[in-house]
Amino acid sequence: MEVNFNWKPFKGRGAKIGSYEISVMKTGAKGKSGGFGFLSGFYKKENLNDNSYVSLFYDEEKETIGFIFNNDKDYPGAFKLTKGKGSASVFPNSFWSGFSVDIGKWAGRYAPKQSLDEKLGKIYYIQLKEKIEDDK
Repeated sequence: MEVNFNWKPFKGRGAKIGSYEISVMKTGAKGKSGGFGFLSGFYKKENLNDNSYVSLFYDEEKETIGFIFNNDKDYPGAFKLTKGKGSASVFPNSFWSGFSVDIGKWAGRYAPKQSLDEKLGKIYYIQLKEKIEDDK
């Protein structure tokens, strides 16, 4: 008797499927410029491929950065996402200086959380004091 299979092709060749994290990346020598990396696990689970922009928010008291993903270039605080193979990034240099955030101090990886804000709707956020420590 012939066995019937329901084969599904693997479509993730060349893409890492991993960390559900957001990284803060320092790019300038003086620590004044940098960006955010939306790593593969987060990118895939939250379907970032369907979004072209990210709007950024900051709570100075709680040292928390918020992210709303959308397709509206005119949405307040919107920056164009740069997409790679299974991940995305954004380099909003004006954000860092606008809030006087020290990238050198906060560069690293973070586990994003999600909240339903009564004014903004669904917002992802990272708390800078909750940086993931590297295993050394």
